[in-house]
This record gives sequence, structure tokens and C-alpha cells, in this order.
Amino acid sequence: ADFNPLDKSEAELQRFCQSYMTELAKYIGPDQDTPWMGMGVGEQEMGFLFGQYKRINMRIATGDGRLLLSGGFQQAPGYGIVHFADEMLKDKGDSLG
Repeated sequence: ADFNPLDKSEAELQRFCQSYMTELAKYIGPDQDTPWMGMGVGEQEMGFLFGQYKRINMRIATGDGRLLLSGGFQQAPGYGIVHFADEMLKDKGDSLG
């Protein structure tokens, strides 16, 4: 989305995060793609996202006991992109390495 949080009020930021999660919740879950903090997404935004996800889906615990969106990952946010690219290339008979 083309959204600049720097010139938005807290209420506008909260509404954006809630709208975003309403759509994103269809594609994420405890056992699949878990959003993580990144550039421009801090604890406050993750709180807004988590609150909306919790309202939409009551099942919030992952299989290993972590809460969805709770920050239980140790890898950098870009790790998922590299993993995705590697898997995509493997499917095509190539690799990053």
C-alpha cells in the first residue's frame, strides 16, 4: 500500500493497520506466513495488527507455543524473502548458491 505513516495521526495509523489485517488475515495463520516487524513497522503497529487479527480469529497460538505476531522469530525480516526466492528457484531447477 502507498501509505506514509509519518504524516498520519495515531487513529489513522490504527485504522490502516486494522483494515490491512482484515484483508491479510485471509492468507496468514498460526501454521503459515506470519507477519513480522520491518521498516516502518514497530511495536505499536504490530499491536494494532495483532488486535485486529485476534478479533477476526480466536485461534492465535502457533503449534510451538508462540503467539502469532508476537515476535517469536530470531531471523531478520528479510530471511523470508531469501527463503521464498530460494524455493522458487529450486522449483525451476536453479538455486541462489
